[in-house]
Amino acid sequence: MAAGTLFVIGTPIGNLEDVTLRALRTLSECDVVFCEDTRVTRKLLTRHGIRKPTASFHQYSGAGVVKEVRQALEDGKNVAYVTDAGMPGVADPGPQLVAMCLEEGLAVDVIPGPSALGTALAYLPVQPPAFAFLAFPGKGAAKLKRFAETMAAESKPVVVFIGPHDFVALAQAARRALPEGTKALMCRELTKLHQEVKYMTLAELEARAAKGVKGELTLIFVPPPPMSSAQPDSPLAEAAARLAKLGFSGRDRLRILCALYPGRKAEARRAVYNTED
Repeated sequence: MAAGTLFVIGTPIGNLEDVTLRALRTLSECDVVFCEDTRVTRKLLTRHGIRKPTASFHQYSGAGVVKEVRQALEDGKNVAYVTDAGMPGVADPGPQLVAMCLEEGLAVDVIPGPSALGTALAYLPVQPPAFAFLAFPGKGAAKLKRFAETMAAESKPVVVFIGPHDFVALAQAARRALPEGTKALMCRELTKLHQEVKYMTLAELEARAAKGVKGELTLIFVPPPPMSSAQPDSPLAEAAARLAKLGFSGRDRLRILCALYPGRKAEARRAVYNTED
């Protein structure tokens, strides 16, 4: 008996009409659907008249579920894997299944679909040559403060997923840690009825967060462009320029300058972000 195929399928991030025809066909042809939350996936399947058995596979599932998927594939069954929303493989345990298939020589096929990451980037009014995706920053003021400091070391836009309860703390930490002139794209409830998309300053982001929000958010923090008025005779600016030419990342340049010039972190950050990579 030929082994089955694992189909990694993108599903809507909000609006159920965003599912692709290929995704619906594949779901209807698979023998079983593994998903983060069976209740969420059944809504999608029911909406499109698909009746398939579902099984749970999420970040807290044990190795036994991976073995269950492997056994189903070895028995010749075609298995679908979906998350609650968007493309699997982004901040979910999907890679465990892909890794298992690669190790066992089992087939994997990816059925592309909606993505909050790609949708948010399409709303960005600037075109970055590169960006950093840092997924979920974690919870708690201390962790969010460290996360904001990590973002400050990046010289490229940073994309973040965050829940409504941690939005205020992250907005406050970002305003304190990120360089002056940083902009933020806030995407809330993407593709849903009450979608909200705004491009704003960090002060405006903090004010919006303070009003309270409902629903998940995708944020993009865009650093200010390099300033042509940077003073080349500044020791920190000269050091930052030399480090950039040597290939050091923005994060490493900032760390080195802070070590060389204690107590001048703000000036070091300006020197780093005024130096083009």
